[in-house]
Amino acid sequence: MKFIGNERIVNILKKSIEKDQIFHAYLFSGPSNLGKKTLALKFAQDLQCSDNDLHILDKNSPIKIEEIRDLQHKLQLSSQSKYKIAIINDAALITQEAANALLKTLEEPVRNTILILITQNKEKIIPTITSRCIIYNFNLVTQKQINNLIQEFNLTPKEKEQILTLSCGRPGIALALVQNKKALLNRRKFLSNFNRLLQSDINTQFLFVEKIFKQDLNKTINIWLSWFRDLLLIKSSNHDLVLNQANLPELKQISAKYSSKKIIDFIDYLKNLNQQIPFVNEKIALENFFLKT
Repeated sequence: MKFIGNERIVNILKKSIEKDQIFHAYLFSGPSNLGKKTLALKFAQDLQCSDNDLHILDKNSPIKIEEIRDLQHKLQLSSQSKYKIAIINDAALITQEAANALLKTLEEPVRNTILILITQNKEKIIPTITSRCIIYNFNLVTQKQINNLIQEFNLTPKEKEQILTLSCGRPGIALALVQNKKALLNRRKFLSNFNRLLQSDINTQFLFVEKIFKQDLNKTINIWLSWFRDLLLIKSSNHDLVLNQANLPELKQISAKYSSKKIIDFIDYLKNLNQQIPFVNEKIALENFFLKT
């Protein structure tokens, strides 16, 4: 199980195992695609936790009280390993009712149980939960480390440059692009379609919303955000810093359509929407976005 970056956290966890000083609750916080879940699984592996004693709650919708109670029940069962471990990804999706139920596990932990919460939005987790966890904040990885990660793959200099640029210090994105080279071409086509969509009539835009609002909207919005970020850079004549270099001609063409203030408004709206998913009517939120264009 490969993990790069955030060596300080890796070393702390390693030493805690060596000294047998394991806490009952951890919170792994930081941007997506840094390997927080990967490290949580590695931590469980290093603690020799068997598959039967490892329970993972991983979904893209609100985590309800029934699911937390089911997890609590599993942690109370007899175990084959020294530790029973539960991983919740993403903990910011826990509903208020479920969070209150989870507090019982944190306040009265079952012996030799470990709870690992993973999130991109630590601020959305209630303080009574975070205060009972050891918190590790994950940071973006250096470009040198990303370069070392993809060095073993057969990439052209242009592909390598694109991957280093688009990954933005996130090894998960770099690996996804390396393992599927078509993803680079697909991204270019996706952004070209988005560019045309911004210049389409509202009926076309609403039909597009009907098709995508049930898909991985966070991923889609992140790509859109990179597009508007690039538009801002072009407005300030910083073409070399543009992430989506393959789409540079289209970016230059559409940049005249919007003022810098309008672009910033789009970015703010999409960032807020990204944070509210899935606790928002995604279809209406997307329709409202296109009404602004």
